[in-house]
Amino acid sequence: MIEVVSLAARFALAQVFLLAGLSKASAPERFAQTLGTYHVLPERWARPVALWLPRIEVTSGLLLALGLAQALFAGAVFLLLVAFTGAILVNLVRGVEMECGCFGVGRGGRIGPPSIARNIILIAAAIVVAKWPTSVLAIDLPSRVEGSLRTAEGLAVVFSTTIAMTLILLLQEALQLRRTVAAVGERTRGDTS
Repeated sequence: MIEVVSLAARFALAQVFLLAGLSKASAPERFAQTLGTYHVLPERWARPVALWLPRIEVTSGLLLALGLAQALFAGAVFLLLVAFTGAILVNLVRGVEMECGCFGVGRGGRIGPPSIARNIILIAAAIVVAKWPTSVLAIDLPSRVEGSLRTAEGLAVVFSTTIAMTLILLLQEALQLRRTVAAVGERTRGDTS
């Protein structure tokens, strides 16, 4: 059972970090501006971090997907998530309302309790992968003997995880679109009065 959970967690983390890293890498200047709004790094660090963080996220996501050095890269993801959560918490305590920038500029919504909850779940997933790396669909771990999850079962877990992550992302986009439409509607009503 733990192999199934670890495999699902590994591929969920891989998808999240690949998506987040690729979307941040596509607009490094805008991402640097978003980083600056957090006010947790010296201003001169925003641009270098905006250039390197997406590379680290993509590398970690890719290597988790391949199953290479799972404990190491799950540990790296754990540390990143703890840092991200700390930055969000600092700004929530300050009362700052801002874009998360978690999945690039304009994605991930605004910081708030859902951001913290999402990160806590991802932190738990990273702990599971680091503590119980799985040999299924992994390049660097030899297959275990009897009782081990087979490749076909592993592919089913990966497929299910991918569908679940896609549905979560679609739900987030739908909620963001709903908020945007509501805000435009409020502005339109305010302009006509």
